[in-house]
Amino acid sequence: MVLVVFPFAESKFIAYNTTSQIVPGKLNVHIVPHTHDDVGWVKTVDQYYTGANNSLLGFPACVRNVLDSLVPALLADKNRKFIYAEQAFFQLWWREQSEAIQDTVKQLVSSGQLEFINGGMCMHDEAATHYIDMIDQTTLGHRFIKQEFNVTPRVGWQIDTFGHSSVQAYLLGAEVGFDSLFFGRIDYQDKAKRKDDKSLEVVWRGSKSLGSSAQIFAGAFPGLYVPPSDNFYFETDDPAPLVQDDMNLGDYNMPERVNDFVSEAISQVIGISTAGKGIELCSQSSSSLSQSSQVSIHPPMMVGNDQYMQLLRRPYNIHDLNMSNRMFWMPSQESSAASTQAYVQSNIIGFPSTLQDPGMSNHQEL
Repeated sequence: MVLVVFPFAESKFIAYNTTSQIVPGKLNVHIVPHTHDDVGWVKTVDQYYTGANNSLLGFPACVRNVLDSLVPALLADKNRKFIYAEQAFFQLWWREQSEAIQDTVKQLVSSGQLEFINGGMCMHDEAATHYIDMIDQTTLGHRFIKQEFNVTPRVGWQIDTFGHSSVQAYLLGAEVGFDSLFFGRIDYQDKAKRKDDKSLEVVWRGSKSLGSSAQIFAGAFPGLYVPPSDNFYFETDDPAPLVQDDMNLGDYNMPERVNDFVSEAISQVIGISTAGKGIELCSQSSSSLSQSSQVSIHPPMMVGNDQYMQLLRRPYNIHDLNMSNRMFWMPSQESSAASTQAYVQSNIIGFPSTLQDPGMSNHQEL
């Protein structure tokens, strides 16, 4: 008989600070949990909803499972938030739920944990659709949301449409009550130029006749509708390593993954910030963009791609980071969960946000 002894440390639950607040002088990161559910593409609408016929995609796609798992996940932590867009699927799911579940969902919407964005039956295309059809399908979705939850969507979410029309910007954006409009697909040459010009975020004035009364803050994502890279995709077939924050595990990797996250955040900032003006962020009030909501950019980001790439290859010191610090580090085994937590709380403020900010429409015109 062989006796094997496994030494172990006491495992303790780590409570991370997930409260939302703007911190002046730091790079404030908005993390937006969402799901993108095509209302018909490779499979039929019903097949996407039920999860049938997944062989057509090569990966599982079941919207019902997404919505079923959403409620307990939000109830488990009041700081968690989620956004949902496609009403065609949500209304299918809603009709299957008991009165108790429906009441719970209404409470989640009322508390701001669950937010409906865009709000149409689908995420309509803008290149080939007639404006009447765009209005009709948006009206159907918004009417249901108003009747059931007494709220109106405030964020436009056209992240997988082809082409972007002025009708969407002023009529189905500003005029419908949206504070902001986000999209993912633009011409690759346009996107490359906007990254160079730092103009992925603009104030879009879609109507000459209505002028500033119908303008809207608009942003094109640096990628499509995923994180800056596949390193934080969190999908069922994601090849990126899981975040392991238990130091008793052999593949504990919290310091490395935090470093990866910092690099990804810096990478995304490069394409949307305006050199010399700071990073333009949404304010927490309905006032115009204030000085306190702008963050200075680390100098190496402004002096060319060579120094910028060196910055990404050499991640920030996880223990002693601020936006003016030039120290770098590589993760070591001495890093503790406590120091990692302190770093996240003091330097990278994660927002499980729904972009529900009344100041979004008050950005300075570019």
